[in-house]
Amino acid sequence: MKRIASDPHIDSNYQKWLKNSEIIAINALFFNYGILFYCFVVEYLHMTPNYDSGPPPVERLPFSGTIRPLELGDLSSIKPILETWLVDHRSGEKLPGEVDEVLGYMAASTIPGAERIYFVAEENGKVVGTIGMMPLSDELLGKATDGLQSIEFVNAYVAPGERVGRGVGKKLFGHAEAVAREQGYGEILFSSGPRYATTAHEFYDHHLPGFVRREPIRDFYEKGVDLPVWGKLL
Repeated sequence: MKRIASDPHIDSNYQKWLKNSEIIAINALFFNYGILFYCFVVEYLHMTPNYDSGPPPVERLPFSGTIRPLELGDLSSIKPILETWLVDHRSGEKLPGEVDEVLGYMAASTIPGAERIYFVAEENGKVVGTIGMMPLSDELLGKATDGLQSIEFVNAYVAPGERVGRGVGKKLFGHAEAVAREQGYGEILFSSGPRYATTAHEFYDHHLPGFVRREPIRDFYEKGVDLPVWGKLL
């Protein structure tokens, strides 16, 4: 039988087709294995507890208590709140003398005719915050607006476990502001030192409507350490 000679062009195309088919088959095999591996990983992660996530977030319910005038019996509840916040801004050392001084102001405010007035935030029988108001201190006299009767807010503190996300601070400031309006004041001023720079100043800047920073009292504590001041026109 006569052998038919093969066409070199046909053989070459066939070899290319065969090679491409092998490549396609190999790629498909790897693709299928990749899909299986991906499904295994997703299922494993879904079934494995995430031990690094920590406990689920605790819902912070809005403050539902009341704001009322401070009473002598409140001082024992306020003292640990003061002990948390009245610390040296550099060392963090507690300042018991300053705590006693503020408690003395609070006790004196319960006497009829006292210059200072204090309020507390109470919820479920527990005092969780306080704020005071008084005639302008010597430090803030120069920051008052001419022609307006100004009042100074002092000693605004909220218990550490209650200070974020509940609105206690806003309620305290809002109540004190309402009292200031009723008493005929046209301006509120307050100051806050460097020890509260990371815990309170952002709140004063962004969460108290109408309050804006005034020119600070330069070098109040020492050279280069100013006393920030906030104010609001009523």
